[in-house]
Amino acid sequence: MGQLLFGFSGRLPRLRYFLLSLIPAIVAFGTGIFLAMNAGAGPALFSEPRLVGCIVLLVLAWIVGLSLTVRRLHDLNLSGWWILAIWFVPAALEAGAVQWLDNPQLGSALSSVAGLVIGLWLCLAPGTRGANRFGPDPRGTG
Repeated sequence: MGQLLFGFSGRLPRLRYFLLSLIPAIVAFGTGIFLAMNAGAGPALFSEPRLVGCIVLLVLAWIVGLSLTVRRLHDLNLSGWWILAIWFVPAALEAGAVQWLDNPQLGSALSSVAGLVIGLWLCLAPGTRGANRFGPDPRGTG
């Protein structure tokens, strides 16, 4: 299970990527809900150990998401370093709209659309058929 969620080598086909990506998404969403529900509860209910636990869960979810995306990029025969572009493009669109157009709503919309397009591409683009520089075809073809 460790290599499946935390490994950075090899390839990950699109369906497995989508299904495994639900794990960090659910963990992050659940942690966010917990934080939101307890934010106004004060120090008695919202203790330091709970906050540390939430931070640990969010960091683990981020690492798992990073691992899955890098291996999905490998399946597309792209270096894992392309994840920097996946992070940078939506942020740059948002920052540009705010900085140059003075329009935070447009920036948020552009960032959201770019993130959606990238996410759909990762989930729908077929991987490289046969072996590539990152390993054998995980679907066993070629």
